[in-house]
Amino acid sequence: MKEYTSNQRKKIVLKINKVKNKEVLALKYKISIRTYYYWKSQLETYSIIKPKSTKPKNNKNKLKNKKIIKRIIEIRKLYGYGKLKIKKQLELEDIKVGTTAIETVLKENNLYRSKKKKIKRKHKGKHAIYIKEAGEKVQ
Repeated sequence: MKEYTSNQRKKIVLKINKVKNKEVLALKYKISIRTYYYWKSQLETYSIIKPKSTKPKNNKNKLKNKKIIKRIIEIRKLYGYGKLKIKKQLELEDIKVGTTAIETVLKENNLYRSKKKKIKRKHKGKHAIYIKEAGEKVQ
């Protein structure tokens, strides 16, 4: 679906209202008939068509308690622990926090380490064993 501004949506609804076959004209504007009726009801109630927010209503993994956040940062700086060890340390102190919440705190404070890349060794030459003379030993 194409993104329309509120003024464009209002014009589209008014144009579709004039026509009998609303579905055909709605498809011409690349919107579904349900969208048209939703916009129409919004226009009648609020006299403006507001685009729906796609922002999440709440973030479950975000901590609000500043004491816990400070403690997570403190543990990270003292011991260099990752999210799992920090969680265990907090459990010993009777603080229940999920690993994803700890991870978000570490990322917000630029303390989250990305994994080190493993160095892949490239094979030089063939791995076959060549016997030069008849009496040579092979290990």
